[in-house]
Amino acid sequence: MKSDKRTKVRQIAFGDMAALVRETINPEDAEGLPYIGLEHIQEGELHLKGVGKAEDTISTKFKFCKGDILFGKLRPYFRKVIIAPFDGVCSTDIWVVRAKSGFDQKFLFYCMASQAFVKFASQGSEGTRMPRAKWEHVSRFCLPFFTLPEQKAIAHILGTLDDKIELNRRMNETLEEMAKAIFKSWFVDFDPVIDNALKAGNPIPDALAEKAARRRAILEKLEKEDSNLPKLSPEIARLFPDSFEDSPLGPIPRGWRVKRVSDLGKVVCGKTPPTKDKTNYGKEVPFITIPDMHGKVFVVQTTKYLSKKGADLQSNKYLPPYSICVSCIATPGLVVMTSEISQTNQQINSVIPYKEISPFFAFLTLKILGKEIMQIGSGGSVFTNLSKSRFKNLNILMPTNNLIEIFHKHIASLFLSILNNEKEILNLANIRDTLLPKLISGQIRIKDAEKFVGKFCELN
Repeated sequence: MKSDKRTKVRQIAFGDMAALVRETINPEDAEGLPYIGLEHIQEGELHLKGVGKAEDTISTKFKFCKGDILFGKLRPYFRKVIIAPFDGVCSTDIWVVRAKSGFDQKFLFYCMASQAFVKFASQGSEGTRMPRAKWEHVSRFCLPFFTLPEQKAIAHILGTLDDKIELNRRMNETLEEMAKAIFKSWFVDFDPVIDNALKAGNPIPDALAEKAARRRAILEKLEKEDSNLPKLSPEIARLFPDSFEDSPLGPIPRGWRVKRVSDLGKVVCGKTPPTKDKTNYGKEVPFITIPDMHGKVFVVQTTKYLSKKGADLQSNKYLPPYSICVSCIATPGLVVMTSEISQTNQQINSVIPYKEISPFFAFLTLKILGKEIMQIGSGGSVFTNLSKSRFKNLNILMPTNNLIEIFHKHIASLFLSILNNEKEILNLANIRDTLLPKLISGQIRIKDAEKFVGKFCELN
């Protein structure tokens, strides 16, 4: 620990606060444990976006415990840092860090999440194409000394914002699952059609016999007065047919049609403006790339933006709000919606829904198609490079327009709530990232920050 003679503020080196944990384990000894790689940590968002399995890895890994700090040392400027939510194993390109005695773990986490720390780690990285942060270098990073109660207070302020962010994320997961459940019931499992066919005494295709047996049991329960199972209104039930017909996709409800992706809307393949001309880039038009698509329903912020000039160079690539973007190259099968006028790069094909097609119906249709693209692509097929022409000609199932309209009315409020939550998550993250360096550096008083966050949370 040392004192800065100019400011008279006591300073402490990061290495005096943090310990690097290097406990290794072989994959054969880690079966059943969750695995976290760099690909599972969301860039810049302090958020875990996925998890793998230890048995699927092939080399020595680090062990970590719940509450440990995980920091991606490869390309540290990506700011991939989280607090481990469980015990598990991780890539050796991730540091496992614990606070030393007298220091708060969450305070240390926010220190490592600060842009000052990330910048310092990047400056001392070794390697040109694959720069890796060096522990010996970051150990020399200095910041003002705070007592343990002050550390806990700072961590609590920032943690309050992160708790609200996490709550919104969980709410969005629930809302999306609700919308997907209705879509699956109506347009994948054909529950209302099977119900109508059973009531009418019409034949059920062999491929749907198992589903029909389940629906018959449900219908019997629904007939009981004390049943609390969700029941489709007669008005909506009548909109569904009561029989099936054959199609290239197998048995489908009579009157529905096998169509192409291009029947959902105008298909646009993205493009990147010339990067040599720096004036093509700025802060005006969101430029969606694959990293912006992970774990999202709506894209409300992008890592890159175009200038108006750069976007106008390819004016036919503009996407209005509620366009659906599908990644078709490199990481195929990710699906998101735009929240404002945007453009994408060439790895993404997008659908601008026609007026009569609900964007939310189109999103969930392409979400299912995205899973198929992802599964096929993971097998190394040509789906890892899905051209616009091939994408637009993929088969989809299209119900009648009145059913699409009714479905939209049923689930629109769910998607609008998701969008509002995504915007609030962005607002909360911006506030956290604004307060973080000021609190860590001592530029803002803890009591002032507590009051501000308290008032903000009351209003939201």
